[in-house]
Amino acid sequence: MPTLSKPYKTIDEAALGGFKKIMTKYPEYKDYEYGFIVVSFDRSMVRQIGHEGFMDTEAEYRYTEPFTDRLRTEINWKIPPHFAARVRALCHTHPVPGTFSTQDFKGFQEMRELKRKGELKYDIIYYLLQSDGRVRRSSGEDNFWEGDIIEGLSKATP
Repeated sequence: MPTLSKPYKTIDEAALGGFKKIMTKYPEYKDYEYGFIVVSFDRSMVRQIGHEGFMDTEAEYRYTEPFTDRLRTEINWKIPPHFAARVRALCHTHPVPGTFSTQDFKGFQEMRELKRKGELKYDIIYYLLQSDGRVRRSSGEDNFWEGDIIEGLSKATP
């Protein structure tokens, strides 16, 4: 099983934490694409309503150890089969200027097809750390290329 990060409360926080780790521990991210996967786990907890307590679950998110294929313009995703029911996001860097690539979009469509076939439990969100330090999130085909800017990288913890 790949090494996993500490738990985060949201997928965005886990993605930002993974990018912060890349920026602080992997200086080659400026030369090669790096990637990691965000997975979810259910955690048991006690919820309180008034004087009553009851058992419940809530999701927590962790990222896998970042990896690289030592290529400038692509990353080859390998989702371990035991993570198929837990994968929530694919995150990667671009050492060259630009937003999501044609290859990113193709991968996004392939992940949607795997979800449709029941091979993945969730629709996969794509995150990108651009060469200018901005983080983008894309979760739909309509705005895939631009995605949404995600704030908070400067305050993220690996």
